[in-house]
Amino acid sequence: MSVSVIIPAHNEASYIEPTINRLHQVLANRFEYEVIVVENASTDETRSILNNLAKLTVIPVDNKVTVSAARNVGIEAAKFPILAFIDADVLLTIEWAEELERQIDSLQRAPLQITGCRYVLSEQPSWIERSWFAHMRASGTKYINSGNLVTTRQVVDLIKGFDPGLITGEDVDFCGRAAQAGVSLIINERFKAHHEGYPKDLSSFFARELWHGTGDFRSAKTFFRSKVALFSVAITSLTLTSALLLIAGHTMVSISLLGAALFANASAVNSRFRYRFSFYLAIVFLHLVYCFARSTAIFRRQQI
Repeated sequence: MSVSVIIPAHNEASYIEPTINRLHQVLANRFEYEVIVVENASTDETRSILNNLAKLTVIPVDNKVTVSAARNVGIEAAKFPILAFIDADVLLTIEWAEELERQIDSLQRAPLQITGCRYVLSEQPSWIERSWFAHMRASGTKYINSGNLVTTRQVVDLIKGFDPGLITGEDVDFCGRAAQAGVSLIINERFKAHHEGYPKDLSSFFARELWHGTGDFRSAKTFFRSKVALFSVAITSLTLTSALLLIAGHTMVSISLLGAALFANASAVNSRFRYRFSFYLAIVFLHLVYCFARSTAIFRRQQI
């Protein structure tokens, strides 16, 4: 059994070469594999960098498509039965390669499965990564991030690949449709991969969550089905109303609303994160920024 590694890439000039080099480094001499990079209409140096790299297939897309559609382009070109999807800003580890090598027989015997896991932090994590991403609870997760996901040709054929119309949340949709079709979802933390694209400062953190939030505002249906969107709008509304009431001189009412917002925000932090106390205030602050970004996404025009 051999593996096709599929990587969508749009404006990844800062990351793509280290990603490809690390991939070849950890997979060398383990099993037969191919690397397919779908270059998705980049406006930076991504395409020229890729053209100078060896041992990969580059599929250029001249008119930008969604990341889901880009992954589907890679699927169509793949020649091997096991499909590994990683993002262009991910550094694989020896543990990841060893685990894939161990799982090849399992994927051959039981092809109706999806495996992989959440990214780990970048190799040199920022304070935002150490505060926010390092402490998220993994329990209860019903999907695997499509930037670190392994499955088979049988699965993608069964559910007809990724939904090309989705701008965000394509991994949740992919895993959900697969589960409904009887595919097993196996979270395996030995698939350790560093996400170098995690935000390093507040502005990039806000931009990341703003972009992720756009999927919740595609329609009234998607909004009311999203607990994250509903909660974020509620917290932001309470906070802004409190500020307006304070300006208007209604101090006690303002303090009451702000207290309610902060209490709800802290409760959400307690349920979503495992943390040491030294990180608590940073996480609470970042969660407020997160809610503001997610709710502000209602004003952002959806872009591929």
